[in-house]
Amino acid sequence: MRTLILCFGILGTLVFGAAFALSFSSPLLVESLGKEIIRIEIERRLGTQLDTLTGSRMAGLAQKALGRTDSEIAAVRREIEAGIPDKLASVMTDMRRADCECRKRKAVYAQQRQATQLASLIQMRARLVEFIESAYHQTTASLVREFRIFTASNALVFLALTSVTARRRRAGLQLALPAIVLVTASAVTATLYLFAQDWLHTIVFGSYIGLAYMAYLAFAIALLCDITFNRARVCTRAINGVASSFGSAFEVLPC
Repeated sequence: MRTLILCFGILGTLVFGAAFALSFSSPLLVESLGKEIIRIEIERRLGTQLDTLTGSRMAGLAQKALGRTDSEIAAVRREIEAGIPDKLASVMTDMRRADCECRKRKAVYAQQRQATQLASLIQMRARLVEFIESAYHQTTASLVREFRIFTASNALVFLALTSVTARRRRAGLQLALPAIVLVTASAVTATLYLFAQDWLHTIVFGSYIGLAYMAYLAFAIALLCDITFNRARVCTRAINGVASSFGSAFEVLPC
């Protein structure tokens, strides 16, 4: 049992440590792996911007000043929405090339100034590619930052698991609890990254789920601290409680 957990700990440390290093040596690879997350987030931001420009009082005054009727404004919005997928796909293809000039351009619109600089849907239609590039820069920066936090924190927790397993030689089944928590969470996240990036988008850009993930890390660390500093009394009680609930006489002792 200890040998298996030790192998999991070493493997997890190496995998997440390598992924963390890769985010610095090859950030374009992280962008390529998360292309669906980026697409979903950019479309969300564009949709939010369209809603803001359609509904705000300032935008309404700007449209009237340009002599646009409600039907014309609606037609422009439909035109923008129809053109987003093709333009977004084209921009994302270009942005994933390291030698593309578009990667060297600064993001034109700071997020807090977007509503004032894009005073009308007419302006947004004319500068849609520019806006997509700006949103791409912001989204990929957030994605890479979250990726680094995720990989670094997991590498550290797996390293802690390896260290505790190596030092607490009398611990056996108690080590299984933090190991199960870590391996399960890592497997779920890897599955989402590979096969369900729409769900992973919610995790990356959803603050409440981010807090839940931090709670998971805190729980794993608490179990490791119990094993290290409390002779695994809490883990031992949990294991014995599960065993007794199934009517088993099996029992483990604090280590």
